[in-house]
Amino acid sequence: MTPRLHATRANNAATPTSAWRSILELGRLAPTPHNTQWYFVHVVDSETARVCIDESIAIPFTDPNDQFRYLGLGVFVRHLELAASAVGFEVQTSFDERDGSGPVVARIGARRAPDGALAARLRTRQTSRFAYGAEPVSDGAIRAVQALSDRRTSLTITTDPQIVTTVVELNNEMLVGDLLDRGTSRELDHWIRYTKRSRRRFRSGFTPASLATPTWKIWVVFRLRSLLRFGVIRRWLTAQYLSQNRTSSVGWIYGPLATRRDQFQAGRILMDAWITLTEHGYYMQPYGSIITDDAARARLRREIGIDEAPGEIVWLVFRAGRASPPPRSLRKPVEEYLR
Repeated sequence: MTPRLHATRANNAATPTSAWRSILELGRLAPTPHNTQWYFVHVVDSETARVCIDESIAIPFTDPNDQFRYLGLGVFVRHLELAASAVGFEVQTSFDERDGSGPVVARIGARRAPDGALAARLRTRQTSRFAYGAEPVSDGAIRAVQALSDRRTSLTITTDPQIVTTVVELNNEMLVGDLLDRGTSRELDHWIRYTKRSRRRFRSGFTPASLATPTWKIWVVFRLRSLLRFGVIRRWLTAQYLSQNRTSSVGWIYGPLATRRDQFQAGRILMDAWITLTEHGYYMQPYGSIITDDAARARLRREIGIDEAPGEIVWLVFRAGRASPPPRSLRKPVEEYLR
């Protein structure tokens, strides 16, 4: 149950405190779907804040049921807790799935010694879309990630070449399918910041550099989408993407995702897995399109040998490995996170 917040306390919070600002300097580096950054923090007083969802931002074609909005909220909140620990605060959070706009209450507790190593990991953690090296994820890193599994959720990483190839090729197939779909293609194109002006204006979405793809190539694929009806163009795009998505390790997360609380908890698990891979020196790239397409997920399940129970699904597939450091994704300033 979310603690009640009294209006008198809310009215006294005219100015955000330096504590929340310092936490958000790291907290805003959390990954969000399409780099939407659709979460913000409403400070109630020096100790209490609500983590809210910006309802003006939506991705209806790639997240029609808002599953990844709430999964991403779990990622953001867990990242916020870690950011607080890194800069010397203990933050406790609670989630109320009945509150659609400000479902999370965050409270600053005791001060603690800053954790410089954790701060470095939070800054290092990024989505890398570069080709990964031939060396697979180590057994130690795999064990550390899989140890995050609990009675409801299981995390798996494999280096089996057959499964790795199947997952990468299936994701590539889904990408081409997304580009051929008019609604999905337009939605993705909406989040690409082609120019310096748009990057300065929005501070969100994808840049060509973060997609590891030249601007002209992205523009051609999205703005001249009709060319994809030609087989030679699709084969060219497939070869380009397969080369870019090289990896020797893939993974998946299986568990409940039926309720908003399930989705929120799933995001927290994802953030812990991501930062664990970062701690072991690996990057990660989630593959969302396989999960949102029922037929693709069924093919994946056959390959990895999972029968989904009622209310439970394979809700994330990803590749992991080592690569050159990717360019920084856009991030809004702290002031835009404080409302």
